[in-house]
Amino acid sequence: MQEIRINDRDPGETLKDPRWLAQRLNVSYERARQMGRRAEVPTIRIGKLIRHDPAAVDRWIAENTREARP
Repeated sequence: MQEIRINDRDPGETLKDPRWLAQRLNVSYERARQMGRRAEVPTIRIGKLIRHDPAAVDRWIAENTREARP
C-alpha cells in the first residue's frame, strides 16, 4: 500500500475537525464551522465533511497575525 502524505506532514498526523479548530482559535464551535464553510481558514472538503490540516492552520495564523496597537 502506498503512503500518501499531504504537504510532507508526519504520516501519523491526522486532519482535524471544526471542534479542534474552535479550540485552536479560541472561538465558538459554530464560528469555526462557519469559517470552514466559507473557506476563511485553510479547509479540506471531503464530501460534506470539513477538515483542517494543523500545519496549514498554523501557517495561516502566522500569516494573519499582527501586533496590537498600544
